[in-house]
Amino acid sequence: MKRETIKPIGHRQWFKWRIIVIAATIGAIVATVMALLDLRDLRSRAQITQARPGPFASTPAFTLTPPFLALSSSKTTFGFREKVPVAIYLHTASKDTLAADVVVTYDPKILEITQNDIEIEDVYKSVAVESSVSGKLTLSFFIRPEIGHPAVKTGFPSKIATLTFKTKTLETNHSAINLEFDPNADVSTRLIPYAEVRPEKPANILETVAGVEISVVP
Repeated sequence: MKRETIKPIGHRQWFKWRIIVIAATIGAIVATVMALLDLRDLRSRAQITQARPGPFASTPAFTLTPPFLALSSSKTTFGFREKVPVAIYLHTASKDTLAADVVVTYDPKILEITQNDIEIEDVYKSVAVESSVSGKLTLSFFIRPEIGHPAVKTGFPSKIATLTFKTKTLETNHSAINLEFDPNADVSTRLIPYAEVRPEKPANILETVAGVEISVVP
């Protein structure tokens, strides 16, 4: 009866199998590390999203009926010659808009502002200061469809600008910064629906507006 002889594994073949095993082990380790890093990244992103405050976290503007334009300030009490940042928020109720005309009124004996104190956000692509007189600031935020600007619409409050006033009086119990709103007036805070060309007498789809009140303490 013929006996079968098992040939021993040669040095080269053993070395080849060893390389394959090591490579597979390294691949498994790398895959595990990448999976752990991806999981940590997802957890980190989730934490950031959950911790991010809403745009109206410090104001009662949640109760406004959209479409609206509203002013918001992070605090209400300021000192003499202190900066007073006031943000302008927009909510179009997901309606397409062409422009937002904003007429801000304030007491010039208590507050002052210049055109250099206006910081614009990238919502409407263009802005114009229509007038700036003592106690009233008129701004127009708009897009230009003829050069490809898309309509502006938001389903949530979006900041479109920040106005940085400065106090100029020693003390006052309260001073209002308001948005002048009269649906029948030629010059008023208004939200204009989208059109390829701005009408001579545009419609105003604005439902509500809100201002802020501040105090100045010594």
